[in-house]
Amino acid sequence: MEVEASINARHSVRAYSDKPVSKALLTDLAAQAQKSPSWVNSQPWKIYIAMGKTMRHLAEQQAAYETQGVDSHPDIPVQHRELWDKPQQANMRENSTRRAVYGEEHGVSYPESQRHLYNAPAVAYLTIPKSSPQWSLYDLGSFAEALILSATDKGLGTIPSYSLVKYPELARQALGIPDSEQLVIGIAIGYEAESPMNAYRSNRMPLDQILTIKD
Repeated sequence: MEVEASINARHSVRAYSDKPVSKALLTDLAAQAQKSPSWVNSQPWKIYIAMGKTMRHLAEQQAAYETQGVDSHPDIPVQHRELWDKPQQANMRENSTRRAVYGEEHGVSYPESQRHLYNAPAVAYLTIPKSSPQWSLYDLGSFAEALILSATDKGLGTIPSYSLVKYPELARQALGIPDSEQLVIGIAIGYEAESPMNAYRSNRMPLDQILTIKD
């Protein structure tokens, strides 16, 4: 088993090539993710994947909303950074600042990429029932990580992104997602483009700051 290789190879891809991802391959990713554990095997997740003309339509709509300055309104409210715990505030501040500098130095615009849904050939939208307990969010996280690592193993790039679900009605209308389901996250999927945008890497905290082992 080579899961460690996929974990270490995974990174956020913010620019994709025009090469399409086949429906068969996307189906295989979903099948792999479905093996994830969940509370009493509740399997609360649903996955809706946009590709082809549906994906292009969503990207056009997103860009139009962004141009019009429509305020974001995701199903899960965004918490202001000042309300996060101090270490997380520091992590986000460091990453945002360093990525902005990197973008300027390499002539790439991360906000512009987000406006166009990263030019991804496919996006997987993940939902759980609105009646779900908070535990189902943990279960969906396991599902999402399995999907991402499976994609990495098959040579695909991904990025789970709030930008993909900031206007949830777009995905609901395009993919028939019912109002009874909470749209939690979108994951862009595709083949990585040759772009300096994709060479950026975020840092990780020292392990001793997050790990406690007691014998």
